[in-house]
Amino acid sequence: MTLFNTASPKALAALLFAFVVPLTACQTTSTNQPNMQSTQQKSKMATDIEKLTYDLSLVEENHLETKLAGDTYILDTFIVPFEQPYYVLVRRTDEKRISKNAAELIAETYIQPRGCTEPLKRREDLDKQNAKGSVHLVGIEC
Repeated sequence: MTLFNTASPKALAALLFAFVVPLTACQTTSTNQPNMQSTQQKSKMATDIEKLTYDLSLVEENHLETKLAGDTYILDTFIVPFEQPYYVLVRRTDEKRISKNAAELIAETYIQPRGCTEPLKRREDLDKQNAKGSVHLVGIEC
């Protein structure tokens, strides 16, 4: 026994109508200004990250969110496939500025157990940061 006779064009149309109308009724657009601003800030951060890492490949399993001295940092590793240097992306969740020295220290501590088989060597020639100083890409060879 079937609930709907799908062989009948009228039954099929009624069935589609029954599912489509509730779905379209649920679609809404928010005009809440603070959310728009938050979305714009997130897209600015995403744009900054994209500019710094556009030619690199993300190593997804190395993603880490950690607390240091009361601040939360997000760390990701990027590589050029089959090449040695690691690129460690260091940023804070509150998007505040990070000093270059702090970003370097965090990146070195983070990458050592994740991929270094030789002594760690800083590659400052590969370092980049966004204009605000809230996102750093730190080059490390090991």
